[in-house]
Amino acid sequence: MKEMKTKIFLARANSPSMKGTIPLSIVEALKLEHGDEIDWQIEVRNGKIVAVMEKVNSL
Repeated sequence: MKEMKTKIFLARANSPSMKGTIPLSIVEALKLEHGDEIDWQIEVRNGKIVAVMEKVNSL
């Protein structure tokens, strides 16, 4: 699979939350649409911290 990079930005001033863009190839693979809900899990694989996302429902 092709390596993808995304820049992360503050969601808003005075907030610890961050936001970024989901690359188009992931949007297409998961068939994501505006308003869809995704579930995130953090796992350790081979000593690396990995974020796993899964589409859980659509509007």
